[in-house]
Parts: sequence; structure tokens; C-alpha cells
Amino acid sequence: MKNVNVRSFSILLLLNLLLLSYPGAAQFKSLNFLNSISGQRTVAGQHNREPNANPSQWTNQIYSTTGRYPALWSGDFLFQADNIANRQTMINQAKVEWANGALVNLMYHSCPPTQNEPCNWDGGVVSELSDAQWNELITNGTNLNNRWKARLDVIATYLQDLENNGVEVLFRPFHEMNQGIFWWAGRPGANGTRRLYQITRDYLQNTKGLANLIWVWNVQDFGTLASDLNNYDPGSNYWDVLSLDMYYTDGQGYTSAKYNALVNKAGNKPIAIGECSVLPSSSTLASQPRWTFFMGWAELVFSNNSTSAIQSAYGASNVVTLDEMPGWANVGTGGCTGTGATLPATVQAESYCQMSGVQKETTSDIGGGQNVGYIETNDWMAYRVNVPATGTYTVQYRVASQNGGGSIRLENLGGTTTYGTIAVPATGGWQTWATISHNITLNAGTQDIAIDAAAGGFNLNWISFSGGGGSINLAYNRPVSVSSTEAGGNVASNAVDANGTTRWSSTYSDTQWITVDLGANYNVSRVRVAWETASAKNYYLEGSTNGTTWFNMRTITNNASLVNDHTGLNSTARYVRLYCTARNTTYGYSIYELEVYGAAAARERTSEVSSDVEVLSIYPNPLKGRTVLNVNVDDSGMAVLELINSAGMRALTLHNGSLARGQHAFSFEASTLRPGIYMAMFTFNGKRTAKKFVKE
Repeated sequence: MKNVNVRSFSILLLLNLLLLSYPGAAQFKSLNFLNSISGQRTVAGQHNREPNANPSQWTNQIYSTTGRYPALWSGDFLFQADNIANRQTMINQAKVEWANGALVNLMYHSCPPTQNEPCNWDGGVVSELSDAQWNELITNGTNLNNRWKARLDVIATYLQDLENNGVEVLFRPFHEMNQGIFWWAGRPGANGTRRLYQITRDYLQNTKGLANLIWVWNVQDFGTLASDLNNYDPGSNYWDVLSLDMYYTDGQGYTSAKYNALVNKAGNKPIAIGECSVLPSSSTLASQPRWTFFMGWAELVFSNNSTSAIQSAYGASNVVTLDEMPGWANVGTGGCTGTGATLPATVQAESYCQMSGVQKETTSDIGGGQNVGYIETNDWMAYRVNVPATGTYTVQYRVASQNGGGSIRLENLGGTTTYGTIAVPATGGWQTWATISHNITLNAGTQDIAIDAAAGGFNLNWISFSGGGGSINLAYNRPVSVSSTEAGGNVASNAVDANGTTRWSSTYSDTQWITVDLGANYNVSRVRVAWETASAKNYYLEGSTNGTTWFNMRTITNNASLVNDHTGLNSTARYVRLYCTARNTTYGYSIYELEVYGAAAARERTSEVSSDVEVLSIYPNPLKGRTVLNVNVDDSGMAVLELINSAGMRALTLHNGSLARGQHAFSFEASTLRPGIYMAMFTFNGKRTAKKFVKE
């Protein structure tokens, strides 16, 4: 039995994988799984070269030798008549393997487009196109280009069959792209082998519409590996996994130089040992932990490894076999889940929804709790955030670093967009904390972001997002009231949900209104209204500090636009109202989004606690951990209880709704707040009181 706590490993996978997704292609369970084990364990895989009539021959031989099945099964479309005739048999086995919980890998040793299928190995798969033939092949619409795409049409039917059955495929159409003996390989540069790779992916993905392929870019371990990784790279948007065929071609085997070359090239993407004759030892994998799988090559495994060596490899505690796979039902396909933190907000570093390579530890920073540590280059953490409005945000990072030299890259989950990069200085110790910041631009909406360690060597406690330049939509998800609602579900809250596809609609009459409560007074500088076709011809843009007495901020007449962006406003208001008096259609009024922008107004001096409402206590103060705020009211009514930060922005809403007479306790976790001075602002039946407190 392996010297590994299988139960603990399985539980860890189940906890992580229900949420996990790989940054580069979050829709794939296979990539999610590979990233969940990257840096910790390596999947054992076995290729079944032939015959396709017996597509699990070598997988079964592994089981006979070790008592364990590989966690990755691999097949090949191949080129001989008998194997072509049994392609469907091979595909059916892929379905079985996936259903059993294995990763599925497919290769294609294809005949050149200058020949028909079937063909021979020598003079067929192993052959060379002339430069003229190659240029014709990579030129769209030519005879050879069309012949290649016709061959892909045949393969696509099998791949579509797998997609229809929910099977994901690690697809490697051109293996060993730097190996000169194959007709497709050994052509470096932009118009060489990598161009054919690009054409093939574009055709299968865009023209044929296949969505179950995880694209594997593969090279062999020649002495020219360092330059080959540049000369044969199809481009990071074209591959999801980087693999190296380890055949001791340079006479050196599993060297750290090869491993580091792939790690540096792949960045956050998985790396793998695409083929091997000599299986890697447990100690090799321990010193090179980012290999996500190794794949033994058919019969070569048994001719190049002793029985004990094979058994040792499959019994190693850092190797995953089929019995340890989590089952695909337990692996998520999306990014983070839930609504995430609505900006502005402070996000605890350890609250990531997924990660690679990092660990949690107890922190001695102010507020206690945990920080994320042991961050090395290319480690990453992902978080879901809800961005109310497109704009510039200031991002602060609470960091500690003994020696400095680290670098944080903030990007979208997937790495296709980098928002900004910031250097981490030396702070003098791993629990000596400092705050660094930079400004970035974020688009509105719920999105998954990632903190990538472009260079490691630091700890991270929290990340804080605050709006710059009045870019926060103050109306986002705030309480809203309306004069009426048309039947059918187009409710008032749809107008402030930052979702441009949902809307509020009124009944069919001219005089209608919609009001949003910002929760505090703001110096309103801009109001944006996105109408559905049923827009207002005439309306007033009004403000109020108490919800009762209204003043006019702008009068709109003869409006014919579906987007009204009212800038240059200069009014102090807590409540903003659109008071509509004439319609552009026979329908009611319908608004996709009502957005309000501005800065916090000077706080009015609050009186002593009134006779009908009293804030009794906040305990503890200064805040640490779980905090209780007690309120006592002498009557029933409508109440709003919020925490306001020193910038005048809402940090937390504890209550918004009716409140019965008596004493009420509202608790919250203070660790979610950034250090600083806050106000507990309580509004009850139109009267307001406040109490100051400190979060250390």
C-alpha cells in the first residue's frame, strides 16, 4: 500500500475541486484537476499505441504488473488500415476510461496530406514535404490545405462523439514538433510547424465547433530544447498544456535544466512528461514537483524498466493512480462561485476560491487570523469580486518579505488580461508587515481575478480595493422603491443590479418614479440612466437628503436617447429619484440600469442618542474577531444599520428592513474589515445616530 493518506488526499480534492478551475481554460475539469495537484503529486499515465482493436492492452498490462490502473489513458488515431478501421473501438474505450474517472489523452500519427490514408510508417508518417508543398499546406484554400482539413473532418466526427458523451480530451495532434523525422515536424519559425498547429486548432475549434479539446503542445528533449521552446511555440493562446517527451535524447534524462525550462515557459499552465520509456522515480518527481502527469510509452515501459521499478513508480506516495482520482462529478468546471466581494472591499488572502502552490499560516499582523505564505514564483490565488462600475481602483496589498524581490501580478483568472504588476519590498521579516498599492482599471460586473506571483518570496495577508475618482456606482444593489411594477417579474431591484440584461418596468401611465437610497449623503456628480425602448420623454432628476423633501438636479425634455449620462451635477443627496412625466411609447417606463456617482459628503454632526433609539454598545472596541453591535429601540419601524469607513464609503450593511421594538444584537466578523476608523451608522424612522469605533 502507498505511504500516503489516501483518505485525506481524497477529502482535500473534494473540498478543492468542487470550486476549482484552471486559469487558462476554466471550463475543463481535466485542467482543474491537474492544477489542483500541481506541485504536490503527479498523475501516472500509459499510452496504448496499438492495436486500436485492443485499445487498453498496455493499460491492462500496467494493472497486471502493479495492481493499479493508470490515472491517464492514452490512445491514437494512427495511420494503418487495421487501426483506422478500429478507430471507433478506440473512441469507445476513451468513453469507458472517462466514465471510470481517468484523464483521456489522444494523439494522431497522421499520414501526410500528400498521401491518402492508410499509409506506411516509413515514407508516410516518417517523410518530408518539400518547401513548396509545405507553403501550399499552410496557405488557406489550396489543394493541400483543403486535403488536410478534409482529414480533420474525419477526426472531428470521433472527437464530436466524445464531446456528445461529456468526454474531455487532452489532444496532441502534432507530437515532438522539434523532431525532424516526421512530415509535420522540424520546421521552426512562424511559417513552420507551429503554423500548422495554429491552423489545426482554429479549424477544429472554430469551424468544426469542438469544445472538449485541451490542446497539448509537445516537444522532445533535444539538446536544443531552450531554443526549441521559442522556435516551435504556437503562441500561448493556442495551447493549454506544455509537455516534453523524455527519451534521454541528449543523453542526460530528467535534468533540472529541462524541468526549469518548461516551468519558465509554461508560467501558470500545467507541464507534463508527454512520453517516456524510463519512468520517473519518486525522488525525481519530488525534486521536480510541477510535472502534472507522466505517460509511459506502450511496450517501451516494460522493456526499459524492471518490474520492481514499475511497481515502485506506481506505488509512490506522490503519484496518482486511478483508484485515487476524485471522480469527474466532484470536479467543478467554472471559476469561483457565489457573488463574491462587492467593491470597495477588503479580501482576506486566505479566502481564495482556488490556488496553486501556496499554504496558509497563522499571522501576527494586526487583527490576527491567517495569512497566505510559502509563495513561490508562479504560485497563484483566485478570488471572485463584484465590480459595481468600470473605473480606476486603488489596490492595496498587505505583504511581508524577509529579503524582498517578489512581484505581484494582478490579472483575470486565465491570465489573458494583466491589470497591473507591483514589486514587493523587503519588510525585514516574514511577519513584519507593510502595505503597498497601485492603481488599476477594472470593468463592471462579477469577475474572477487572480494574484499571480510573478516572483515569489513574500507572504500576503489581505487585498483591499477602493474606488478612485468617483468611479463607484453608489446605487449598486442599494434599496430602491418605485411607483409601480408591471406584472411579469421586472422588479425595481433589477435597475440597480449592474446587469444590463435585467430591467425594471412600470405600469402604463405617464407619472411614475423610481428612487434609490444611497445609504448616506453624497456629493452627487453624475447619474447615468440606461433605458429599454420604453423610455421617458420628459422627466426630472431629483435629490433629497431625507426622502421627503425633494429638489431638482436636472430637467429633461424631449429625450430621444436610450442612454442618458447626466454629468456635471453638484448636489448633496442621499436619495436620488427619476420622476417621469411623459413616455416615448404607449408602454410604461423601463430601465435597465440606474447608476449614481459621487464622493462622500461631509458628515452631519450627530446628536446624542435620541429618546426612541439608542446604540448601547459595540464590543469589543477596538474590534478583534467576532464583534457584537447592540441596538435598543422603543418602537417598531424601518431601520438601516451600516458600517461606514473613513472615506465615507459603506463597508458593511448589517440590517436593512423592519425592526421590532426592543433590544437587538447584530454580530459580524471584524477580520473582514481593513484597519482604520469606522462609524456604525443607524437610521431608524428617519432619525440617525452614529458611534465611532476602531479596527486595529
